Amino acid sequence: MKEIRSNYKPHSVGTVVQLPSFDEFIEKHGDHFKLMLLEEILSKSPKRIPKDEEKK
Repeated sequence: MKEIRSNYKPHSVGTVVQLPSFDEFIEKHGDHFKLMLLEEILSKSPKRIPKDEEKK
């Protein structure tokens, strides 16, 4: 994990949240993320009908 600079001063008052790097995120949540992405893609794609069912 990267070290936060001690001289960091935000422009506005509020909560500072440090997000993980992309590599850290994928290492921890990669499998779940891939399944969610695949489900979303499949839900938006047209349904494929087998050729024998298409004739009916």
